Amino acid sequence: MQTPADIRIPLALGLSLVLLHLLPVIFHPGSMALGSTCGLAPEQMWQMWSIGSSTSTHLGFPGPNLPTPLDAPLMAILFISLKSLFGGAIIAWNVAIAAGFVILLLGVMDLGHRLSPNAPMLAKLTLVVAILGTPGWMPLVSHLGLAAVPMMAVPMAISTIDRWIQPTSNRWIGLIAGGSTLLACSGHW
Repeated sequence: MQTPADIRIPLALGLSLVLLHLLPVIFHPGSMALGSTCGLAPEQMWQMWSIGSSTSTHLGFPGPNLPTPLDAPLMAILFISLKSLFGGAIIAWNVAIAAGFVILLLGVMDLGHRLSPNAPMLAKLTLVVAILGTPGWMPLVSHLGLAAVPMMAVPMAISTIDRWIQPTSNRWIGLIAGGSTLLACSGHW
């Protein structure tokens, strides 16, 4: 049985690591986008931005129609939804990446509990630091953009599949397991 401290302390550590990853855009979420100037992220953001445009795929520039990004189709749907909700493409991009990090954190915490329910606090904190504190996440997100978010759902997918195959599971766990697995498999990785 997990105590509230077993959940709160790793969650607080994980959220602080997520904020550390988001630090470059935390004060300007609507005007600065996460990502490097070279790589797949800028091209992907341009494609998603133009797909979500209500007028044209050219956004004021002449040229051929842009193809639909097939590297992360669920992320394109999420991006367009967030863009219409927040009213801007850059903030939608940053919120989608932040949501990916939160999904990664929750999945890691749940998977760690599934693997070793009676693990000491130090082991839980070490798992959170080992996964979310890895310096490779930000270069990966900076290069791939939203195409890296499905990869962040893998721990959640594994954890919910493990919950679903238990004899005491119910239908809702199966639906969550299917949804998280679909999200995890929707990337090009």
